[in-house]
Amino acid sequence: MRELLASQRFDTPIGALWGVASEAGVVALHAIGDQDPDAARAALAAQLGASLVDDPHPHLRQAARQLTAWATGRRQGFSVPLDLRGTPFQRRVWEVLRRIPYGQTATYAEVAARIGQPSAFRAVANACGRNPTLALVPCHRVVASGGGLGGFSAGLPLKRRMLAVERGGADALPMLAPLFAVAEAREARRTAEDARVEVMEGLPPSLRAWWLHRVEGRPLPGAAATTSEAWVAHVLEAVEVARWPELVDALLTGAERAPDATLRALADDVVEAFAARCRHEWPEPQVLERMLERLLRRAPEAIEGVALAVMARPRVPARVRTALIDGLGRLVTAARERAPHLRERAVELWTLVKAGEGDASWRATREDEPSEALMAAGLWQEAAAAAEQALAAGHGDRRALLARLADAYERLGAWDLARERLASLVAEEGAGDRWQARLRRLSDKVGGARE
Repeated sequence: MRELLASQRFDTPIGALWGVASEAGVVALHAIGDQDPDAARAALAAQLGASLVDDPHPHLRQAARQLTAWATGRRQGFSVPLDLRGTPFQRRVWEVLRRIPYGQTATYAEVAARIGQPSAFRAVANACGRNPTLALVPCHRVVASGGGLGGFSAGLPLKRRMLAVERGGADALPMLAPLFAVAEAREARRTAEDARVEVMEGLPPSLRAWWLHRVEGRPLPGAAATTSEAWVAHVLEAVEVARWPELVDALLTGAERAPDATLRALADDVVEAFAARCRHEWPEPQVLERMLERLLRRAPEAIEGVALAVMARPRVPARVRTALIDGLGRLVTAARERAPHLRERAVELWTLVKAGEGDASWRATREDEPSEALMAAGLWQEAAAAAEQALAAGHGDRRALLARLADAYERLGAWDLARERLASLVAEEGAGDRWQARLRRLSDKVGGARE
């Protein structure tokens, strides 16, 4: 028999949440975001393997009060009891997260070191992603080693907002997120500009002269390289591989400002040279991260070549795989708006790497089929396709897949398919009032669409 847990929807300064509690403490706090509240609750119930009943439990009322006080700068910690459900490894990670001081951050690698497993940073990232109690276990304080925010199951905008609360106080909470994002973007642009200038100023005089001739129209000394092929060949010898991301960024920036198709072609040559090296020797993870970041900003279509080069070799090291997964994950997100023609291929590459050989942490999360991760990324069409494939093949938890499909189809406006999958779930799990109410609502939508 499924466990019965109390649940309550409540609003806080960081958004609407579903809270779940047992008699022992808070089991989950789930950000609803732009999801349908009923769909979010159904997904949470499936994740917990429990039945949720409406009940303003004292633990949930206490959590709501403390969250509001935290989000308005009046509280820095939480005393509400927790009933954390997870593996022993996950609970060790969550305990370390609870010891990260208010207003400070730690990297995934630092958390791994603190639990005595310094090589397990990818598993730590997965444990952070599985943290069921938003804010109470502060996984928002864990960031990437390269200076980026890393991941966040509730979405990076909320992570920025939560960090902003702790970094700046909170009377102007609604204003903090955009201000924080603007400052972060401005700093990233300034850092990238400094890196571009530095790499070009470090070129030998004749190579730099050719660059200034192309970008600024300065006279070209007779001793300077006169062909683009000769110039890029010499530059690749003069600039260490660790600086190639900045070299690509400088070429692409110059191509946009000039504008100059030759500089864009040279950037493509450098990317191809980088990919060729990846086929024979593993790139440094930080260098790979920077290359993918630069390409995402200015030439996202070039990411596929680098990704395929890295994946061409067997047994990709964990840190390299992590850098590639993060880069492709950002491409999947960006493709929704900036490069829709890359969307399908980006998802295909991302899921391929996620499920790749040697990534035991991916399999350990029971997400061998990626529909849950795709839904978390807001990729409803891809999530539905993955869940349907898993359902047909008999993989994964059938009831969880049916619930996931009902949610995905409802988000896509496919009311008849959502109703069909939800009806199958009810037939297998039993019909509660909440399921029946949702079925009636879907039936009404199907009827309205037909009229």
